[in-house]
Formats: sequence, C-alpha cells, structure tokens
Amino acid sequence: MNSDELSHFTSFLELDVRHQQSKGWAFKHFKSLTAELQEGRDFLWFHQLDDADLITTLRQQGRIYASTANLVMLSPSGVKKFEQALS
Repeated sequence: MNSDELSHFTSFLELDVRHQQSKGWAFKHFKSLTAELQEGRDFLWFHQLDDADLITTLRQQGRIYASTANLVMLSPSGVKKFEQALS
C-alpha cells in the first residue's frame, strides 16, 4: 500500500486537528472503541519495520505525528464509528 491509496483514510493527528484536541486524544478514543472496530474494514495497522517507507512518507507529508512508530489509519467507516461514539 502507498500513501495515495490511503488518501481516504484518516490518521490520529488528522482527527486530533479536526476536533481541535491535543495529541493523544484520538488514540485514547480509538482504544476505547477497539471492540467495535474491525481491522481491515474500519482501520489498517502498519508496522514500523515492515511499513517504514510508507510511515516515513506520511510523516513527510505531515499526515502523522513525527513520533509515530506503528501506524493506525481509520477508513471512512472507522471515522464514522469513531465520530458517532463521540455523540
């Protein structure tokens, strides 16, 4: 997978910014929803070693935090569930 294929996916940084929250806010909410989210459908997980090039590219694009090691990207369905849980 490359960064273009993730253009419709959303990072924790992007969710933090969208909701005007500090770093870590989206991650904490994601962790509380893990039972309701399905990997491969609602989110994708990328390993810091196996997917280093992708993570570096997204970091350079400013889409993820500089400190990101392993990466989670939410799909549109994942973002919808995430934001519905906030209501």
